[in-house]
Amino acid sequence: MNTSQIECFLAASEHLSFTKAAESLHLAQPTLSRQIITLEREIGVRLFARKNNTVRLTAAGAILAAGLSVLRGDLSNLIKRAQRADREERDRQVTLNIGTAMGQRFTGPITDSFLAFSREQPNIQIQITYFNLSRLIPAFVEDEVDACIVSLDDIGHIKNMNADLDYLVVREGRGCVVLPADHPLASKTDLKLADLTGETFLIVDSHESGMIARKQLELCEAFGMIPSKQVTSNIGTLAMWLETGVGISTMNPWHMLKNSPNLKFIEIDELEPVREVFAWKKSNVNPGIPALVKAFHSCPSKTEAPKAPVNS
Repeated sequence: MNTSQIECFLAASEHLSFTKAAESLHLAQPTLSRQIITLEREIGVRLFARKNNTVRLTAAGAILAAGLSVLRGDLSNLIKRAQRADREERDRQVTLNIGTAMGQRFTGPITDSFLAFSREQPNIQIQITYFNLSRLIPAFVEDEVDACIVSLDDIGHIKNMNADLDYLVVREGRGCVVLPADHPLASKTDLKLADLTGETFLIVDSHESGMIARKQLELCEAFGMIPSKQVTSNIGTLAMWLETGVGISTMNPWHMLKNSPNLKFIEIDELEPVREVFAWKKSNVNPGIPALVKAFHSCPSKTEAPKAPVNS
């Protein structure tokens, strides 16, 4: 017995006419008749007596009609209660949308803080949205996301676009030189930037990130490296060229390419430390922001980032 059979049977029992019952359900009369015949066969009883173009309920049909009418009402109320509960739960759910750069992995204190946050805030869902670097900061300033995880070096640029800003350092590491795994220098201990003189150095286009492009060009000039004439349009393209072995470059230690067997990430003391911050607008009232800031502060992991605010 299914709901379609029940609806057809109850309509026929109310109208005592298969034609009128079918019209009330916006069905063809043969379709309704088949549903009722199938129901009769399934339960093994005759529900209607048909004679001289009249229809009446049998004794068995009358019992079933009375019982199913009550059941249909109970079922309708049950469905309405379930739908109301679902709406109420959805209304309580809050999404905290965080923007970050394409290709970045969340590790260490960020992952630990997210886990702690999810345990403490089951009704607030974190959603991560990835952007090319050229789009990340505008997306944050234009409120496409509630907060962002960006380089500390980007904070000044964001403040110039919107001073309504607060932030917290969430991880810190050392910049890396990225070489093909089979590069002669990949296995060198105590690698120095001077060892890379003459190498083809891949740089990102200044339209993608003026800050990264400037720092990479400064390295090229300081150590005599030759920038690739095929300046990569974005970090994703730079990553592709690295994997194909076209040249070398620099990256932070959290890029997903670090898991590639074709590449070697080497931390070099001569490269300045890199810090990433969780940044948000003070005017944003999303309750997930203070809750996540609290999780960052409370996270016991100290391996990658200090937990004190660095803003003024």
